[in-house]
Amino acid sequence: MGPGGILVSGRRGLDIQFGEYQLFKSERRLHGPQGSVQLGDRACEVLSVLLERASSVVGKNELLDAVWPNLAVEENTLQVHISALRKALGPNVIRTVHGRGYQYVGPPPTLSDHGIVERQVREGRTTDTSHNIVPAQGREASSTHVVILPFSSLLNDRFAEMVSDGLWEDVVIELGRYRHLAVTPYRSRLNGTVQNPSAVQVGRHLAADFVVEGRLRFVEQTIRMNVQLIDVETGMQVWGERFDFAATNVFSVQDSIVDALISHLSFNLDDAAQEKRTKDPTTSKTAYTYFLKARSTWRAGDEALAMQFAQKAVEADPRYGRAHAYVAFFYGYSLFSQQLGLGSDQTVELAEGALEQAMRCDRNDPFTLQKASMTLIMLGRPRDGLRLSEASLRIGARDGEIVMTHGHALIACGSYEKGRALMEQAMSPTKPFLVPPGFFCGLGEGRHICRDYAGSLAALEMMPDPPYYITLLKAANLARLGDREMARQIVDSAPVRFDTVRYARNMAKTCALAEDIEHYLASFRLAGIEV
Repeated sequence: MGPGGILVSGRRGLDIQFGEYQLFKSERRLHGPQGSVQLGDRACEVLSVLLERASSVVGKNELLDAVWPNLAVEENTLQVHISALRKALGPNVIRTVHGRGYQYVGPPPTLSDHGIVERQVREGRTTDTSHNIVPAQGREASSTHVVILPFSSLLNDRFAEMVSDGLWEDVVIELGRYRHLAVTPYRSRLNGTVQNPSAVQVGRHLAADFVVEGRLRFVEQTIRMNVQLIDVETGMQVWGERFDFAATNVFSVQDSIVDALISHLSFNLDDAAQEKRTKDPTTSKTAYTYFLKARSTWRAGDEALAMQFAQKAVEADPRYGRAHAYVAFFYGYSLFSQQLGLGSDQTVELAEGALEQAMRCDRNDPFTLQKASMTLIMLGRPRDGLRLSEASLRIGARDGEIVMTHGHALIACGSYEKGRALMEQAMSPTKPFLVPPGFFCGLGEGRHICRDYAGSLAALEMMPDPPYYITLLKAANLARLGDREMARQIVDSAPVRFDTVRYARNMAKTCALAEDIEHYLASFRLAGIEV
């Protein structure tokens, strides 16, 4: 060990032992209590640098320069490998120091002789019982690293460029939800003499297994999307397909295009990599297709049909955690929309039953945790929702929907400033036409709880043709801003059988603090709801 807990860098060739783990650097292999994990070259180098600088903060630029010399690599590429290491080592070994870099904070590492330790491991007799290492039972499957190149447009047209960029962003986000895929969105160019590098060159420089590239063009009244999946090692195309969609209203079919791309890419990536599909506990393409249809119809505003598709996904695979979470979410949402025609007590009972099934199937999936968190908030259990949103954020911190939900949960539990900052953050990097409508609704609710009525109203006004129950929150904002006449008109225009009192009480229950509950109820009273 060098001064300050830093390993002597002149002995980089030797292996490193830290706690129950042994890094066999020449083999790119991490050995620990659960057996062996094969690391990618870059992940191994990142871990080596952090161990050699144990207890010190290593700047992000330092890591990038050490692991990717002479390459222009985006910071999210480094984050991909940090995430992979945390999956192998647990979440508490590598600490993120915001604004600076990363720090190894695990047991003190020591250099070891590869041959001695390897022989002791094979013979099952490590001399230090605190560092026992379970013999490997064969190589475990590691994450498949996929680089997503920007989707190009064959038209020199700003509108076509926006469409292709939007599709690219959605594919990056959706593929990023798969726990067995390490997804790198690539927008940079390589340093050096390589001009306009090929997909294979980009993939090799980023140590990827596969590269996805796509081209979009308009053929008369049709949107044509050509997508291919390339094996970086061989340079060969392992899958390719052309998608044709009517171009009459591109935004209405955008989700359909993304769903089709993801459905094909996700399963073909698994076939190509010959790895178990662990995104969810389902191997049923039928269940997965129903899940995608549920998501698409939900985004299109058809709540009842989305519920039907989610239930069909559960029927196709009763162990599909995400489908159960969607069913629970739709039941919770119906407390406000009143679209399913059920009483509050029955709705809560059904939602909690589906939620229990979702958690039983998969407690570690970020989508399941996010939907469960939002469901609990809607059921009037915001503190439980906050606990699950924290868990989902630890896994999917770059997912806008997860960030938005966590911000919502924080506000619901009284952490107004921090929660609002997260909600605004979730909105800021997204192009306006790509923001899911639910983001505006959630932001409107959060701002109202924070007593920003004008901001809440502005967020809700961004929703095209909102359903009636969302306009009731507009009425509450208008009443707070002094326009009680308009607020009353909205309340009086309630559809037949819509219970405004029930809606107002359920909205108030989403808050944990008594003063926020009363604040919500007072807003609705000002709007003319006798609650």
